[in-house]
Amino acid sequence: MSENIYNIFSDVIELPDIVTENWYRDRDSVHWSEEDSLLSLYEGEGDTYSCEVYGSPVERDDYILFKLYDGCGGKFQAIFEKDRELVFTPELINSLYQDEDND
Repeated sequence: MSENIYNIFSDVIELPDIVTENWYRDRDSVHWSEEDSLLSLYEGEGDTYSCEVYGSPVERDDYILFKLYDGCGGKFQAIFEKDRELVFTPELINSLYQDEDND
């Protein structure tokens, strides 16, 4: 029954974005990049995005849903793959810059 109701409103209901890129979270924001470069993600350069989180994340299986502010007064939801989450440890950060120096 409820699936039919959703179908009736499918043209006006906004489904969550699905983020399949690498991402990380800090105290109150989520950051992700459409580039393959972890250094770009860390430095916030290129096709890198960040949004402030509101509410509590919802975790299910291998995914986590965040409610986000879009930076222009709007809100949206996005689902991220848990196994793509990064933690920028000092070791990882150092390796990113070493890899850049070797290129």
